[in-house]
Amino acid sequence: MASPQHFPTSSHPRVVRLRTALINRASQARRWRARHPLIVDVATVLTALTLFALLMADRQRLVQELACTTGNLP
Repeated sequence: MASPQHFPTSSHPRVVRLRTALINRASQARRWRARHPLIVDVATVLTALTLFALLMADRQRLVQELACTTGNLP
């Protein structure tokens, strides 16, 4: 997560307000993840499974386009 020193620095009031809002949002997200670790873990696993399924579908499409068998691929 980004730390406060990664946010823009300026004395302009709008930048100061935006910087404060970004820091508060990051802190809120950190607190939420700390309170709901299982939901975050499930979301991470579901994301990984989805990416894996997309990778396998793309691999299958490539195999069909090349008219190869899966045994011929490295």
